[in-house]
Amino acid sequence: MRLRLRARTAHPADAPHEELNVVPYLDVLMNLIIFVLLSVAGLGAWGVIKATAVAGTPAGSASGDAVLVVRIRPDGYELAAFGGGALPLRDGQLDFEALAAQARRLNEAGASPRVVLAPSPDIPYAVVVATMDALRATSDGKPLFPDVVLDVTR
Repeated sequence: MRLRLRARTAHPADAPHEELNVVPYLDVLMNLIIFVLLSVAGLGAWGVIKATAVAGTPAGSASGDAVLVVRIRPDGYELAAFGGGALPLRDGQLDFEALAAQARRLNEAGASPRVVLAPSPDIPYAVVVATMDALRATSDGKPLFPDVVLDVTR
C-alpha cells in the first residue's frame, strides 16, 4: 500500500501542466524586428543617387535643345550631339579626366544641362557612378550637367 501511495504522489496524473511563457520572447522579437526595419530604412537614404531613367535616348530636352548623350562602352566613351566624338581608353582604363574636360567645353558652349548616360550592360556600377561624377561638376565644384538621365535600353 505504501508503494502505491508513493507512486501516486510522485507522478500525479491530474496535476496541471506548466506551459512555457513565450510572451517575453515575442516581445523582444517584435522590438528587434521594428528596430531592424527602422535602421534599414534610415540607412537606405545614404545611398540615394539623383538620376532618372528613360526607356530610350531622347532627341532633345523639353526646351528643344539638343541633349548630350554619353555612351559608356568597354573600348571608351562615345559622345553624341555637339560633335562630341569618341574618347578612347587611356592605359586600359576609361579616361574620366578627358570626359570632364570635354564636358567643361560643351558646358561653356551653352549645352543643355541634361545629359543622357547610356552604359553598356557589362560596365561595372562603380564606373557608371564615376562617369556621373565627372559629368555633374568640375573638380572645383562648378556645375556642368546636373541633370543626369540613365538610358536603360538594351
